Amino acid sequence: MMATRKRDPAALPAPVFDVVLAFAVYDATEALIPSKKPFPDRELRQLASVSRRWATPIGNIISVGTKRSLEFTLQDAGADEIKRLSNALSMRGAALRDLELVMGMVAYNRQHFIRNHGLHDVDGTAIDWDAMFARVPHLVRLDLSRTPLCSVRLPRILRAASTFCPDVKALILPVKETEDVLAESAQPLFTALYEALRTWYQAQHRVASRGLLQLTVPSRIEVTPCEQADAFLSEVAMWCPNLEYLDGYKVQLDQMDRITCHDRFFVRADAFERFCAGCPELREWDWVAWPLTDEFFAIFGKYPKPKLSKLVIEVNMLWKWESYWFETTNTVLPTARDGTVAHPEGSGTNARAAWKTLQACPNLKALEVALYHPLTDAQVEDIFDEDDEFLAFVYPQQEMMSQEMFGDEFCEALAKQCPLLETLHIWEPAERFQEMSPPIRGFTDAALKALGRMQHLEYAELKAINCTGDGLFDLLNSVSEDSPNLRTFEITVGSMSPFQRTFSDTATTLLRRFLDSNAPPCLKTKFALRLKNGNISECATAWSRTYLADLRKLINDVNDRHPDIEVRVIMNGYDGAIFSQFFELGLFTKATTPSVFFGWDEAKGADNTYINRGGSVEDREFFYGMSASDEYMMATGRIPIDYEPPWDFDGLHGGYGEYDDFSDEYDEYGYDDDEGDDDDEGPI
Repeated sequence: MMATRKRDPAALPAPVFDVVLAFAVYDATEALIPSKKPFPDRELRQLASVSRRWATPIGNIISVGTKRSLEFTLQDAGADEIKRLSNALSMRGAALRDLELVMGMVAYNRQHFIRNHGLHDVDGTAIDWDAMFARVPHLVRLDLSRTPLCSVRLPRILRAASTFCPDVKALILPVKETEDVLAESAQPLFTALYEALRTWYQAQHRVASRGLLQLTVPSRIEVTPCEQADAFLSEVAMWCPNLEYLDGYKVQLDQMDRITCHDRFFVRADAFERFCAGCPELREWDWVAWPLTDEFFAIFGKYPKPKLSKLVIEVNMLWKWESYWFETTNTVLPTARDGTVAHPEGSGTNARAAWKTLQACPNLKALEVALYHPLTDAQVEDIFDEDDEFLAFVYPQQEMMSQEMFGDEFCEALAKQCPLLETLHIWEPAERFQEMSPPIRGFTDAALKALGRMQHLEYAELKAINCTGDGLFDLLNSVSEDSPNLRTFEITVGSMSPFQRTFSDTATTLLRRFLDSNAPPCLKTKFALRLKNGNISECATAWSRTYLADLRKLINDVNDRHPDIEVRVIMNGYDGAIFSQFFELGLFTKATTPSVFFGWDEAKGADNTYINRGGSVEDREFFYGMSASDEYMMATGRIPIDYEPPWDFDGLHGGYGEYDDFSDEYDEYGYDDDEGDDDDEGPI
């Protein structure tokens, strides 16, 4: 028998060794675009200790890796500090790929920059930036996000870097220092930026290597927003034909209870078309900073972007249509007495063709649609203290985009144009403020049927839609039995608005379809359906007693006929005979492991089908100071993770669990445990 030969890892071809390394060490990647990752020094040293054969090649990787990145902070730009920077660059030399210069910090709101105290009066300090960057000719990523936007140093840095570092592919610029920065003070930077973009483009002879791959410009100081936005896009289209990420908006994007972004492009359609035609290599796109009009949707879809894998369609709460149209066309939009603005045909709430953007994305993997709706007067008056100013004065008081764009027609186009889609989110970041949010009435069973044809779709989150239990059953059974992937659907049905489809009827219809089917194909696959109730109203006790008895019998019959299916019923005020709220219905196969974030593994004992989250709503408000809305959001995992209960919150009873002792406490304090004879609402 031939002896097994031990191959020295150092003798492996470099690409093969990289594959082995990536398998052995998580995130052992040298990628710097679109974001850099910490060098896994500790993990590599552990790997090097495996054997002597591994020690040498891993040691070489560590030696090179520690020289690839440098973060240097300038506190006062004194002679000693400049010398240390020069020495650090010289030591790394041609090995340096990533350089971050730090001259201060970004404010907590991510909208302003605060420079280091010692740098306020030394912009004129002589620093030979040419000599600095000449030491690192193979730099790939230049991060200036923590430098002053209007410092005279920044244009000098850009000119030096573009002259001596032809391989730069990622440039990250800072936010402005204050709100009232004058455009004239930022103009030298943008002049230098455009020169640098041209220099980097001309430095490469191969067309496929020309220009930046990532450009992050979170602040554009503009006297005439339209002209300067047009000029910016024209320069980018001309000198960055291989651009993959134009992501300055991310620095100032906030999706916690809102959709706000201070980066807004007041750009004309012709400039946008030049950009779309000139930059076909984009890998992701977010509409939050752009005009949401049918014309722009059509332009975007006209030019294929084969690398685009992520698309986000969301409307910026800070967007002002009256300002956009005045800047771009000198048109004054009519304003009603209540302050609302009439949107021109094809824009804002009158836009209808978001589906056209999908024509440019044949290889799309992730799609997100973020929506919101105006608040009622009662909601503005009943808000958390820290949100008073925003919700009362900034939150738009009129619809900004029609959610009906994302119904059947949109999903049909999605299935046709983006067959490789893996994740779909249609959600509302400010959901806890929008109890009366209507469902997407145009999102019916036909849309679910279209999604069912997408065999690569693994996860879909859908805000309240207008589907039936029949449509949900067909969706679950549309996947191929040969598919090994888990498909997860989080779908909301029902609403507190006048336009609602009853959640309870949808749930029972779905279960009856399983009962009436001999062998549903989905039982041979891995799927998890989390059907959520968009109506958080309490139901009448008498109705809940009858409904729960029927539901229990139906679930038992389904389990008897199909032992491979698991059912979860999430309720509030559930005691085995009645309930006050029906939060969600869960369905999955025994071969499936649903997300732990669903909380479906909380139930104890043999009967884990029914999960009670809290006592009655009155109990929760008495003990915790929560509203019914807060209770629902927390129970369904939709309240922000940084939510803090009131100061007198009783931590001993916090979280999910049983609350059997509540009745004892009520008796002790003389409260009447109402059995539900009040005139409550009917089916939920």
